[in-house]
Amino acid sequence: MENNKLIAEFMGYIYFKEKVNVENEWSWDILDVYSKVPIETYYIPEYNETYFAMLPNPDYGKENPINWNPDIKHLSWESLNHGEYLTNLKYHKSWDWLMPVVEKIESLDLSENGYTWKGIDGETEYNNGSIHVDIVDRNKCWIYMNLQLDPPHTFNEKTSYIAFPTKIEAVYAAVVEFIEYYNTIKQD
Repeated sequence: MENNKLIAEFMGYIYFKEKVNVENEWSWDILDVYSKVPIETYYIPEYNETYFAMLPNPDYGKENPINWNPDIKHLSWESLNHGEYLTNLKYHKSWDWLMPVVEKIESLDLSENGYTWKGIDGETEYNNGSIHVDIVDRNKCWIYMNLQLDPPHTFNEKTSYIAFPTKIEAVYAAVVEFIEYYNTIKQD
């Protein structure tokens, strides 16, 4: 799902490689990989397959290794970056995946994007506040910011009034709309 990729990038997984052979306990799966660090792979043209590259073990030959067996000269990119990459994105169907996105949205400081004025004490005042993500009646989600001088600003105007079949679908749609908006203001 393209919107899952949008969310992954928002969460810092900016590197993407599709159709990588990823080893699991009993077999290999061909998966799309999203990472916070550059993904290193190699391609075998005669089989049309991509695998994680073998890289030098940072602990090779060390007397007091930090993370890895010092007797192994090379490790796969997958081993060296365990936990720093994602496959099978589930933002659209898992609260465990979606809630960290909501928390990141609520932690953003968009004070640069509002208007300012000088207060009585000469300090700069901002016409904005914190961002809120609320689930409202009938499976609707509203992402907004309370403003000091104006009515609240709604970030997901297209989806805030739609009653979705489930709460997670409502939050997912609102999050996607927010990230699309956020990406436009960050480009300016």
